[in-house]
Amino acid sequence: MCTLTYIPLKEEILIGSNRDEMPQRSHCELIQMASGGIYPKEPLKGGTWIYASHHRTLVLLNGAFEKHNLKDNYSKSRGLLLLELTELNAPIAHLKSMDLDRIEPFTLVIIEQDSLEEFRWSGEDRYHKKLHSNKAHIWSSATLYSKEVQWKRADLFKKWMQTTELHADSLWEFHTKKSDDLENGIVIKRDNGLQTISTTQVIMHRNLNTYSFQYYDHLKNELLQV
Repeated sequence: MCTLTYIPLKEEILIGSNRDEMPQRSHCELIQMASGGIYPKEPLKGGTWIYASHHRTLVLLNGAFEKHNLKDNYSKSRGLLLLELTELNAPIAHLKSMDLDRIEPFTLVIIEQDSLEEFRWSGEDRYHKKLHSNKAHIWSSATLYSKEVQWKRADLFKKWMQTTELHADSLWEFHTKKSDDLENGIVIKRDNGLQTISTTQVIMHRNLNTYSFQYYDHLKNELLQV
């Protein structure tokens, strides 16, 4: 929801996601779908910010390009919208045609074995682009991190990759290790109570057509793996 990383390797695709929220929204239940996909169910509205299956992973981040002004008439949770998209063969086509006017701005990243796409809804306009699936990427939520901070985090990610052996364990450490910067680091704990409440990692195995999923609740110190 708030920090997303994507690292393509020869045998697998590594995906890391940190969720920064208030503590009362931390206790999520993992839901295994009949189709084989899995997601953590958000306790407030029942939606999610990340869904994974053997062929597709969808990750939602709050905001589009910059922090937006909240409205009081949103008709649908973004997390519930993501769940709707998991049932569709062409989620981008659906987003391009559906009425988004009463949905809060978001960024959606869709990861498949050989493709990487990004869709942003600013509250007024839609933006869609295909990204290089053979290059690593990082996203930071526009509602929590200014453009300047997003650039700093991207530079931190780039330097980390240049000095680290890239594999699932190292990316997990990147997403769970605290730094001195508790305001804008990868793991945060701000004075207003906002903090990193969970870390999710998805490994999409290329040749096996399978995936691995693990979810860590920072507040309960609980790790769930599938």
